[in-house]
Formats: sequence, structure tokens, C-alpha cells
Amino acid sequence: MLKVCSSMVEIRTHGPMKFFDVTETLEKFVEKCNVSLGVLRLDVKGATPALLLLDPSEAEELLKVLRKLVPFSGWRHGNAYAHLLSTILTTSLTLAIENSRLILPERTRVLLLETRSVYNHRRTIFVVVVGR
Repeated sequence: MLKVCSSMVEIRTHGPMKFFDVTETLEKFVEKCNVSLGVLRLDVKGATPALLLLDPSEAEELLKVLRKLVPFSGWRHGNAYAHLLSTILTTSLTLAIENSRLILPERTRVLLLETRSVYNHRRTIFVVVVGR
């Protein structure tokens, strides 16, 4: 029989282009759900944040590439760059669970990227675990 657990994770962010590590919060949630085999689904609310699987040591290099792809200025709409970045990246992830643990590549973390130029912004991530 399948189990389903769901929750919302709220994070205070600031930006632009700042990373927020949610890995430990997600790992604790997976443990609490007591699912030995399944999937974790994440969706961040909004049109401008992004979710990534990334080795934090590669974060600065990724930001350099993103800044070249999508400049911050010159847009008619003030935060068009943020909308484009979240489209290029993603606002959702699905991760595997085995033995009640997230399966992540070595040194990889689950990061929320705040793309907008905001201070003390509240982001909500919807989290669902399905498994047995």
C-alpha cells in the first residue's frame, strides 16, 4: 500500500541570485514520512524562483553562466530576467527515496535560487512524498 505525506516548507530569502540550501529540511521530512522506497516531489510557488540539484562548490560558476545568458538590465518588465531564469532552470524537482533516504549524487545539495532583487522575501516549497 502506498503512503503519501505532504508539507509546505517556508524560507525567507533575499537576492538576487542567492542560494538557500533546503537539503537537511527535506531529509528530515523523508525520515518522518517513514517511506523506504518512493519519490519526493518539490514545487516552489511563484514564477521567479528556481530549484536546483547542485554541488555548492559549482554555484559561482553557474551564476557566471546564467548572468551571460540572461542580463539583469535592459528589459521592459523590471524582473523579466528572473522569469527567464526560472524558465531556463526549473521550479520543480522529483527525487528518489531508498531506505528512507534521499538519493543524491555525492556533494549534491537541493538549493532554492532566489532570482529576484528582494529582501526578506517568503518562498513556499510544496513537498510530497509517495512510496511504501
